[in-house]
Amino acid sequence: MSAISSSRFVHIALVASRSAASFSALRGLAGAAADDVAMLAAAVARCGPSASCSAPSRLTPVGAPLEAAVVWPAPGLRVSLDPCPDASPDVRVRSCRTDIAQPFTAEQTDGMARVALWRKDHPGRYGAWLGLRVADGDLRKKLYLDVPQGCCWETFEAQTVGAPAVLPHRQIRLTMIGLDPVSGGVELYYRCGRLFPPEIDTLLRRFALAERGAEVVDFIAALTQRTVRFELPSFDMGFSCAFDAQGRARVFTWYSNARALLGPPERARAALLRVGSEAGWPMADYEALSRPDAQGRVPEHGLVGVMLADGHPMQATATVALAPQPRRPRAASAPRRH
Repeated sequence: MSAISSSRFVHIALVASRSAASFSALRGLAGAAADDVAMLAAAVARCGPSASCSAPSRLTPVGAPLEAAVVWPAPGLRVSLDPCPDASPDVRVRSCRTDIAQPFTAEQTDGMARVALWRKDHPGRYGAWLGLRVADGDLRKKLYLDVPQGCCWETFEAQTVGAPAVLPHRQIRLTMIGLDPVSGGVELYYRCGRLFPPEIDTLLRRFALAERGAEVVDFIAALTQRTVRFELPSFDMGFSCAFDAQGRARVFTWYSNARALLGPPERARAALLRVGSEAGWPMADYEALSRPDAQGRVPEHGLVGVMLADGHPMQATATVALAPQPRRPRAASAPRRH
């Protein structure tokens, strides 16, 4: 990460404090189970950044070190966090791995070793993030590893997917690898250039998934209230594919930076509430989480996405930046071995 001048540093920190919802807002959500929210809050208190840390994080556009993801129509809440915004990428990787108690599979360990080799020649941007969610009453943690720009990721990616690359002129680049130690799954995240609607099906075919690109296009059209005939109307987009422990593709997600697709956060909020209301989705939790503050400022939105799980109806998702709750700095611990 490039150096940040002291004035720029202060500006980013102030913007983050003004543009993020309070994490305490999660406790008042009606749709999420109270026990689930309490479990997430306790996990953030243990794993999240200390109250003494004031460095801006690269996790969110405004520098907030926490981000909540809401999923529709089935109620779902996830939190991503940067445990140490003021640390180096290598320290952040060790911190995130230390916070995950479950062992990783051999395939996941191999993926981590590949990334570690890439980082020797290419330091990367942030190193790692930590993901938290509650499933069936249990707290689940996910490790997100930064794929350094400039590294030779293509062979690993093709082996994981099991099919040759497609769309060579769309600037597709692997940017992150997600590892869920409980399921043994691996998720690959990509950035790409502007896509045309039929090219979503091209991506789905590569992952041996059903061609459902029209569902993505219809959702984008509903959000933007524009007919999508040519390029998808975002200048900052990407996609991901989640594989199970047997290497089969299970979930494809198209996503866009919220500002690149919908504009400022107040416009993104209005569009999501309108589409959700028209579809009959439970929007109370998102409405509360994204509610304007006393000065009328809507919390910054990070991503808007469409999730296509194999054999299941489409789901939509959006992320909102969160200001961390105060916590005591945790004691230093040795890196965990795998």
